[in-house]
Amino acid sequence: MKKESNLSLSKSVIIVMLSILVSRATGFIKEMLVPNTLGVGVIGDAYNVSIMIPEILYNLLIGGAIASALIPVLTYYLENKKDKEGWKAISSFMNVAFVIMIFLCILGMIFTEQFVRLIAVAYGNERLDQLGLAVTLTRIMFPSVIFLMLSGICNGVLNTYKRFALSTLGPAIYNVFCALSLLLLSPYGVETVAYGVLISSFIYFVCQLVFSFKHFHLYTPIINLKNEGFRKLIKLSVPSLLASSIIQINVVIGIQFVSFFTTGSVTAFRMADRMWQLPYGIVAQGIGITILPLLAAMAAQKNMKKFKDVLVKALLSIIIISIPIAVIIILRGYTLLDVAFRITDKINARDIALTAQILSFFAIALTFQSLITILNRAFYAVNNTKTPLLTGFISIIFNVILGFYLKGIFGIGGIALAYSIASIINAGLLFYYLNRDIINLDLNKIVIFTAKTIMASIICGITLYFLNKLFVIDNLSKLFKLLYVSMQIAVATTAYLISMYLLKIDMITNPIRKYCSLIFCQKIK
Repeated sequence: MKKESNLSLSKSVIIVMLSILVSRATGFIKEMLVPNTLGVGVIGDAYNVSIMIPEILYNLLIGGAIASALIPVLTYYLENKKDKEGWKAISSFMNVAFVIMIFLCILGMIFTEQFVRLIAVAYGNERLDQLGLAVTLTRIMFPSVIFLMLSGICNGVLNTYKRFALSTLGPAIYNVFCALSLLLLSPYGVETVAYGVLISSFIYFVCQLVFSFKHFHLYTPIINLKNEGFRKLIKLSVPSLLASSIIQINVVIGIQFVSFFTTGSVTAFRMADRMWQLPYGIVAQGIGITILPLLAAMAAQKNMKKFKDVLVKALLSIIIISIPIAVIIILRGYTLLDVAFRITDKINARDIALTAQILSFFAIALTFQSLITILNRAFYAVNNTKTPLLTGFISIIFNVILGFYLKGIFGIGGIALAYSIASIINAGLLFYYLNRDIINLDLNKIVIFTAKTIMASIICGITLYFLNKLFVIDNLSKLFKLLYVSMQIAVATTAYLISMYLLKIDMITNPIRKYCSLIFCQKIK
């Protein structure tokens, strides 16, 4: 039974990761087009500030109230064969959320300038041209938060019913239409691009509704504030929304600091952020999406042994994948950015160098933010949303203090470093409270596993370093740069896997042994 459960989890994770890979790849293409169509300057910075507001609200809804409240509660009702009762609560929750979001959208469009000033503090004092443009773009795109909220509800329902591929492929549609808006509409002005983004969010919602429509047959257009399930949803969603807000507040803090640097800094900071978010989204979000309904079901069944097994496996998977990726990003970040973003003459070598510096500090956060994603979901599964809120609030304090101090030492890179250190503190606190209050995680096993992974990742890094010294590729075409860097990463990854095998890491040795055994048996036959 345990073997079947592990197989089911692995299959679900692979499906979701492949789906997210498509979603993130299209999202990355969209981000590549921003500096190459709008430039690294006044227009590019203004667009990046304005697009942040709907994106922040999107992340709050997908990763916050909806993910941590709707999924565990609806899963509980489904596990106990109380579908109709569960959907009465979910319907009220959805309807209240829709009304609130319309109200917030109206307020947002009225007080757009205040929103923009809050994110890009320096614009209100020194760059009034950028402030005016950012306000205009934000006001155009603000209604998209309604469609993103509705899409988030559809995603929550799809994830609850374990239709992971559809829930994660939906954002790819949104990314494709946003990319087309940048590519086709940018010659007609950045305001036209903003309208394209708004239309893209509507198309995204329609697609997600089509994907999930068959699961809404029990939905009712009512608001019953006295429903016990609805009250439980509110009790869970408010703290989890605040906890998710903390992550977004850290992002806003970063942009607030960056807005005081020279023109183009916001775009460079966002390019670096998008680069490290690519593997983070594929790995952490892929595992996180599949693990929450599983953990919620196990918690509902009071099966904490299986809860622990699945959780630890997810944490070890994060560690074994994310650490070597962080090493590769730190060592080859400049070339990866150069190949990915420097497509037109609107981006120069200085822009890439600045972005690479920021990226190297962001890479430190990759493993810890990935762990936070999984650990938060473990708390959400047992209906504990207060602990992630507390640890997140502490991370904000450290992010602000460290940001003030480190920006004077490392410049913009110091802001990314402050974010990474705050992530380390947040992850450490979550480990502590989860191990103390909910379940014994066998921390010694995790520490030993992490130490071996770091050793193998160092070997991976050394291999990559010496491979980089063999040839100078600065004058090569982008295609040859990409091929050569891909070859370097492939060799370094092989060195990493060999090191992990020699260190007797079961997650590496067992698949290799099974594969070799299969080949050997086939030869005998």
